[in-house]
Formats: sequence, structure tokens, C-alpha cells
Amino acid sequence: MIRKSILAMIMVLSMTAGLIGCGSEADTDSVPAPSGEQASENPEALEEAGQDSEEVSDADEEHHNNELVIVGRSYTGLTNIKNENNDDGTYFYEDLTSDGITVITNMSYPNSQRDGQDPGAYVMNIICAQIDGDAKVDDPVSNDALSEKFTYPVYTATWESGSNEDSKKAIGVVVLTDLYTYYYGFECPLDYYEDNEEFYKEELADLSLSSIGDAGEVSTGAEYVGCYLDIATELAGAGTADSFALIDVDADGVPELAAVDSKGEQREEGNAFLFTSGNKEAVKLLSVNAGYDGAHIYISAGKNTVLETGGMMGTEFYTLYDIADGKPEKTNELKAICDPETDEYTYYEGETGITEKQYADEFAKLIGEFDPFTGIDTDGLNEVNISFKDGFVDYETVSTQKYMTLDELKDKLK
Repeated sequence: MIRKSILAMIMVLSMTAGLIGCGSEADTDSVPAPSGEQASENPEALEEAGQDSEEVSDADEEHHNNELVIVGRSYTGLTNIKNENNDDGTYFYEDLTSDGITVITNMSYPNSQRDGQDPGAYVMNIICAQIDGDAKVDDPVSNDALSEKFTYPVYTATWESGSNEDSKKAIGVVVLTDLYTYYYGFECPLDYYEDNEEFYKEELADLSLSSIGDAGEVSTGAEYVGCYLDIATELAGAGTADSFALIDVDADGVPELAAVDSKGEQREEGNAFLFTSGNKEAVKLLSVNAGYDGAHIYISAGKNTVLETGGMMGTEFYTLYDIADGKPEKTNELKAICDPETDEYTYYEGETGITEKQYADEFAKLIGEFDPFTGIDTDGLNEVNISFKDGFVDYETVSTQKYMTLDELKDKLK
């Protein structure tokens, strides 16, 4: 969910003279062949760019599968536009944010950069051939911060395409490794770009480059699809859950699966569940009876933080987990226990008694720092800020997103 509010529509900007169009003569040494629809939609641009369809990159010759993925922040309420996972480990994902404004693209492609080819020109060619065949790309700029972080050359590029009411603008980063090229970017209608540009840049600065991992230990790519379809179908068939959501908790590029019973009935096995994928099967991380005795599961998406709450008879507990090797690992716990005779609370971090002020400070550090959390609640995905104020825990609702039905989950995972 894009957090920046969209201001009033601004005047459509005119194309700047410095833009380089796809198929220009700026550099025609090497352009990767486009995938899917772009190959048929823009043959002229590719022909002008001098693409040799018989060329085979070093990566293809050596048959090294892609082992990396760019990981960005996870958002609730995304609509999937494109979801491609290829046998060589490359991928192409596109998602539309819940406000219908921003398209997020995450792509990898076998490196076809020639020895000695200008990297800026190659970056332009990648965007034209793989992202948008009509793009007019500004000169890419070296992104020193991400280059140092990833230990590979990274370039930031902006581009525009379309005309009149169909005009759009985008910003993204291109990562150049020896064998594969990666793109991650944000695109929106031109009229909205200026209001979102700062947010896009902040999100790009927070990207990480992670290993896909050993498929024998952790399910990746298309493998998690089968895991989640199996467990969702099983839960729905048993009447245990009828509502589902995909949220990447630990920012590894593979989402976790949330499942709830929208009727909110209390069951021995619980009515709210969180699964991850491992060893080619769905692994249950947590389950609670949401709404009973203060029990809830909250997720801080992309920050590898899961919060379980609960308590009864004057006891409140807040247990924090992260996901490690496909399992929940307890990292800390805060407890507040009320004495029924004096109506006073005793506070703990783990098993250590602390003062109310220390409790408030630890609550802000351990929980408030990871706001907002997404609650896996039976009435919806409730995004909340959680704080401890004046002796009470406050839940400030930011937004509520709908779950997917089983059929909608199947469509999304196709």
C-alpha cells in the first residue's frame, strides 16, 4: 500500500529533450530479446536496436541458474499483474498497489552485456527490451550506495512512455552481476509521479539482494505455489478457513500465507493461521483463536517480525518471533500481570521484572519500532500502530484490507 497521499492532479509534463528513446542510435551493441507480449508488440524497436536473435550470452552457454532475488518492502492489498518463474531461476513479477496508481516491477534476466559495452547504454536497452518497449530513458546514474550494499554495479534510471492521458513515468534500479541482470522499479501515471517520487526513492534505497536459497531446504519460486494451494484447499475443505492472504514477512521474496475462518468460531486448532513454505510443503508457524482472550497474530511485513498477543485473568503477554530456517524463533516477550487484590500491574521482559517506565520503553523499542503491523484477524487484515500509553496498550487502526477467497488465491497463484 503506497503510504504517500496523492495530491491534486498536476499539469502533464512535456517530454524532456534529454530522454533517449528505445531503438535510438545511442548504443546498439547488445539488447536482450524481450519476453512474452513485448516481443510481438514492439518488433520495430528491437530491429532498430540491432538485436541478433541467434546470440547466446555467456550465462546461457554455461547454464548457471539464477540464485539471487531483489527484495523490497511487502504491501497489503496488491493485485498481481504478472507472475513468471522460469526454469533457469529468472522471474518477472508485476503488482498493482491497492490505490490503483503504482505498478511495482521485479525482474531478473540473463546478462547479455558485451565486453566493453557502456553500462549506461546497456541499462537503457534492458528497460526498453524487457520493461517497456516505448520507454524514453534518461541517462542512468550510478547508485553508489546500493552498489556498495550489493557489491555489484547498480544504476538508477528514470523513464517515460505513452502520451496524453496514457503518459506514465517510472524510476527503478538495475543491478549488473556477471551472469544476470536485475530490475526493480515503480511506475505510475505521469500526473501522480511528482507526489510519489520521494517515496519511490526511499523504497529503492531500502532494497536488498538476497539468495533464493537451497530449494531442498526452503521452497522458492513456483514451489511455494503448490504448497499453499494444497494447505488452503485442505483448510477450506475442512471448514477451518475460508479467507487467505499472501504477506512476505521475512523479505526473502517468498510470501507467507495467512488463513482465517471469517466466521470467527473458536476451535481447538485455532481460527487464524500463519504458514511459511519449507521442504516443499506448507509449515505452520502460528495459530490462535483470534479475538478470544486477547489472542492475535500481527505481522510487520518485510521486517521479519511476528507478534503474538494474548492473556486472560489479568495477564497480558506480547511474544515476538522471527522466521529462521522455516520456523518461528522466539526473540523476546513482554508480560504485564495484574494483582486482583491491589489492581496493580507487575511488568516483565522475559522473566526479568522491570518498572512500568522500563516496560513502556521496551514496548516502544521491541514493538513500536516495527509499526505498522498487519493483524491476521477474522474480520479482515487490520493494519495497526501498537503503542503503550499511560498504562494501557493502544491499537490505532490505519487501514483494513480484504482477504482473498480460495478461488481468488488460486487465480493469484497461477
